[in-house]
Amino acid sequence: MDGIAHHHTDLGDVRLHYVTWGQGFPVVLLHGWPQSCYEWRHVLPGLAAKYRVIAPDLRGLGDSSRPLTGYDKKTVGNDVWRLLQRLNIGEIFLVGHDWAGPPPMQLPPRTRRPCANWQSWM
Repeated sequence: MDGIAHHHTDLGDVRLHYVTWGQGFPVVLLHGWPQSCYEWRHVLPGLAAKYRVIAPDLRGLGDSSRPLTGYDKKTVGNDVWRLLQRLNIGEIFLVGHDWAGPPPMQLPPRTRRPCANWQSWM
């Protein structure tokens, strides 16, 4: 996929891999278990036409590191928050699938922006 960029960031207790694509208001895509950011390959092009898409591999999955601990929703949510801080992002649209539903609720409320219009990509 042309335009997609792969990155890594070291958060101290975990090294996260993530992909970015596009420009505009940030949309963060959180994959399910046991997937990776590759799960979003079919929706990335459509979203990247209008948004800055960020899709991390959550800890222990994909190309992110596999620490021995930290797989609770609070820690995984904090990983996402720290990634956003590294990228200097304050507000996002957030999409979570499967086990990625609970961790975003750990993000500060000021980070999440409610979606006024939901559409299925299926």
